[in-house]
Amino acid sequence: MRGIIDTVQKQKSAGYYKSTYLYKFDYESEVPIMKKLMEVKLPGVSHGEDLSFLFTAESASKLNLPLPKPGSNDYKVMTYFTQMWTDFAKTGNPTPATNLWQSLDGPENENYNYLNININPEMKILHKGKQRWDWESYQKEL
Repeated sequence: MRGIIDTVQKQKSAGYYKSTYLYKFDYESEVPIMKKLMEVKLPGVSHGEDLSFLFTAESASKLNLPLPKPGSNDYKVMTYFTQMWTDFAKTGNPTPATNLWQSLDGPENENYNYLNININPEMKILHKGKQRWDWESYQKEL
């Protein structure tokens, strides 16, 4: 998380924040492709699991797994997630129909809007120094 926030801070201070969007992929798949690939048994969402929803057919075929069934939660998340990426590529806004996904606030703000992606995506706010270790405050003491 720290590397992401550092990059965001650099983009915000350089004035690139207007079209910067953050998300947390929080959906635990019914058939977690990345977990199967890496043989992970722990609960939760694996790093990179979001990519298996963008490239589902390729990922599933390489691992001999079934594609998500229409109407399943995996199918709904896959459809929603790929639509957001398609809309972002076309318009620069991942959710132009609803404007659900808000870009970052101005550089003076220490809050970071992000879309929490699960079966019911919702906007959340990461408050710098409250939801993560604020290394800058303690850097000289370490």
